[in-house]
Amino acid sequence: MDYDHDYKALFSHAEMVADLRERHDDIIWRIRWGKDWLYVYLLLDEGSYHDHELATLRNLTAALFRLENSRTPEDVQQILQALIIWLQSPEQSGLRRTFTIWLKRIFLPGRMPKVRFDEAQDLQEIQNMVLGPVNTN
Repeated sequence: MDYDHDYKALFSHAEMVADLRERHDDIIWRIRWGKDWLYVYLLLDEGSYHDHELATLRNLTAALFRLENSRTPEDVQQILQALIIWLQSPEQSGLRRTFTIWLKRIFLPGRMPKVRFDEAQDLQEIQNMVLGPVNTN
């Protein structure tokens, strides 16, 4: 499976990189491109952040990192709830869909291999499916 494609799809949305412009540690360099600056990012290492740092950030990249670092279905559910709220406006439908695809194809199969997420069409449906096993314990 081509994991890079799904990550590239996520970071092709302007909302995913908007907060990164403020974080200078991840900027490798910037160059002038016409009248604008072109920022070049080489690596984003979610392992360089501590869980408590990510929990205080309210942005989409931090949510992605928190998902990847999550340890329990309850952690995943909490992050999904935040994404559902943050991405509720109609103009964010493309990013909602991209997160849904990433969750179904990359993230969830490794975390919950016995649950079939194929039929889930949006973040709310995925959250409900993740909640199912949590509520039965």
